[in-house]
Amino acid sequence: MKQIKFILFGFLGIMGLLLGWGLIEPYIIDTEEEVAQIPDLPAAWQGQRIAVIADWQVGMWLDNTATINRIVERLVEERPALVLVIGDFVYKPGADPSPEINQAIDLVRPLSQAGITTYAVLGNHDYGMNSKQAPPNEQLAAKVQKSLEAVGVEVFQK
Repeated sequence: MKQIKFILFGFLGIMGLLLGWGLIEPYIIDTEEEVAQIPDLPAAWQGQRIAVIADWQVGMWLDNTATINRIVERLVEERPALVLVIGDFVYKPGADPSPEINQAIDLVRPLSQAGITTYAVLGNHDYGMNSKQAPPNEQLAAKVQKSLEAVGVEVFQK
């Protein structure tokens, strides 16, 4: 009986830690600095900084838009030569994806307003795909792309 209590409390403790981490981790800004050695890089690009941010997933439970906003504010302050936003601007838009798309656009807009060259690549959620087998929703992707381009973000095509 004592062993069952020990196992149960251990299991509950581990589950509590995992749940706690799941609630905290989305709000942590993880930065890693890398130095790329690129042969024949034009002189104008030598020493320049490039920022890569990803997986905004606006509309996801426990919304992390405050964290995204903090990241964008930091980038505006640091002024990298360019920013690349790697897909999944939206999480799981419903019949009317406009609220999630508009919120994502409001988050990215300060980069272009600050004159920071910003590029984007759409992710599987931007195509409404929750699995690899799901058919891509080209209309949703086009709406996300058009909205990004309207605020000065250039979207790389597949």
